[in-house]
Amino acid sequence: MNLRLALHSRGAQSAPIHSLTSLAAGFAAGMLLWAVLAGPIVRSMPASWLWPEWMAARALRMPMWEGGQRLMRAGSPEAFGGVLAGNRLVFANRDALDACRKQAGKAKKAVRCAIQVKGED
Repeated sequence: MNLRLALHSRGAQSAPIHSLTSLAAGFAAGMLLWAVLAGPIVRSMPASWLWPEWMAARALRMPMWEGGQRLMRAGSPEAFGGVLAGNRLVFANRDALDACRKQAGKAKKAVRCAIQVKGED
């Protein structure tokens, strides 16, 4: 009878340690599952939800616009430079390009347009 009582009391003493071990193991398993399954789950969602983009921006701790620029610059600095140069051309010639679009719409074909290009400083 005393042996049974001694075994029972040891079990009660080890219960908190067993609970902590189970909690730690469950937490580790949850982290592992999240790391493995997060990508496939996010990519399986509809593209209009923008979950991969949202996760990338969140990982960079930036808004999506600035995060996208940073990713493009890191991925291909030359191509990103081309995007910036094209943006500068369009911005500097916005009025001329709008007029050309209207002419092309009326003519229902491509038209020649003149724009101004500044030299590099």
